[in-house]
Amino acid sequence: LLVLEAMKMEHPMRAPEDGVVLELRVAVGDQVEKGVLLLVVEPADGGTSGAEKGEA
Repeated sequence: LLVLEAMKMEHPMRAPEDGVVLELRVAVGDQVEKGVLLLVVEPADGGTSGAEKGEA
């Protein structure tokens, strides 16, 4: 989904399930605080369980 950089280390963020990114709430270079919603994902099955996946 994205690569999060913290303390000069890169942390790839992978989706735990198939789905579609509906909304990306950050841009390259943005600094984010813990708990900030980074993106909104709709699971491939059309459910809503993945809506908060990708929180920092």
